[in-house]
Amino acid sequence: MRLFTALLLVIPAYSAELDTKILRLIPDDAEAVFGADRQRFRGSGLSQVVPYEEPYRGYFQVPGARAIVFAHSKNGDLAIFQGAVFQEANSGYTSTRETRGDVSVVHTGPVSSAILSEGIVIAGEGQAVESALERRANFKGELNVAAMKARQLSATFDNWFYLARPMEQINGKGPNVPTRYFKDLVDSVEEASGGFQLGGIIRFQVDVVAKRAEDAQTLAGVAKWLPALMESKGGSDVKFIATLQDLETRASGNVATMRFSIQEEKLLELKREDERPK
Repeated sequence: MRLFTALLLVIPAYSAELDTKILRLIPDDAEAVFGADRQRFRGSGLSQVVPYEEPYRGYFQVPGARAIVFAHSKNGDLAIFQGAVFQEANSGYTSTRETRGDVSVVHTGPVSSAILSEGIVIAGEGQAVESALERRANFKGELNVAAMKARQLSATFDNWFYLARPMEQINGKGPNVPTRYFKDLVDSVEEASGGFQLGGIIRFQVDVVAKRAEDAQTLAGVAKWLPALMESKGGSDVKFIATLQDLETRASGNVATMRFSIQEEKLLELKREDERPK
């Protein structure tokens, strides 16, 4: 599964809630959903620190796209571009195109794309695109859980993420012989979500929903000491930790939350320092 680089603020006045025409395309069984205000990100100082990578760039281009949503489900990866103009790229594959009512479907090697009449382009693995078109055709007005979460997050953050059962998704990267403690962690975390909003001060937030309130308390306690653990390892992490402001960790019910902010200029200073000849 390809996951976008997802960083994670809270000034709702600048964020735009996603339109239902996009939300209805998100898979019912989505395990991971990421969203980005493409225009705000590319115009920010953060884009100089974290390179922006356009999904499926080698297969087509989508100039003008204002927002991007990326979802992963059992049918594969799906990218949704809002306000985009579809342009074929020199991929080395011969593209085929078919028209289905108000939808134009383009097949380019392993990637399928669909240009929708409402100014939306979707792309991804063939079955993922076909399933999205079916959801669009059969939509009755009720959004699934992942789509409702995406609506909430997009109204708060410029860039955001949602992960269902996140520890299960990375379980294969855990210990070769998982300990009881690792298994307990995998079992306790129900979902993780959060995001960040751009500006002179970038504020980040991560929420983790645990199965039990006591698990949330434990997670919040671990998060409180995470910066100190990163500092103890030395290296570039120390300089990054020094830029953090307003660090807050807390638990409310079964939700553990971590918030912090960073001055955009401080991140740019770190980048310039890293680029100086040693």
